Amino acid sequence: MAALRFRCSHCKQNTIVVRASLKASEWWPSTCPECGGKYAPWRLAGWELASLAAVIAVVVLYAALKPDELPAPTVSQIATARHFDDPVRQAAYKAALEKAGIPFTLYLSDGMEYVRVESEHAAALQRVLKELSGKGGS
Repeated sequence: MAALRFRCSHCKQNTIVVRASLKASEWWPSTCPECGGKYAPWRLAGWELASLAAVIAVVVLYAALKPDELPAPTVSQIATARHFDDPVRQAAYKAALEKAGIPFTLYLSDGMEYVRVESEHAAALQRVLKELSGKGGS
């Protein structure tokens, strides 16, 4: 199997094996087996420095120009879902919503029926809940 080799900066030959390149450092440079020139693999020059600067510029521009995060929804923007353990109260709640003309959807979660009302009907929902609480508590 052929070894992956790097180009020597002195003789321009692909003579530096990956393992030797990884062992070398700026403080203990290795030598090229072809020309004997010393090299430190992590020094950047010429096109390497330009490509690194281009990558950094792209990352900085993306961070600066990306759209802001959406704000967290407030309580008034979230749909309300209610469940009453008492089936009579659950039926009364649905009847009160129908009487007030508030659209709602039913869904099951953990075997229980929930009544969901969208956030745009929050004011009317509060009136219905006050009516229900006046008739025997919420």
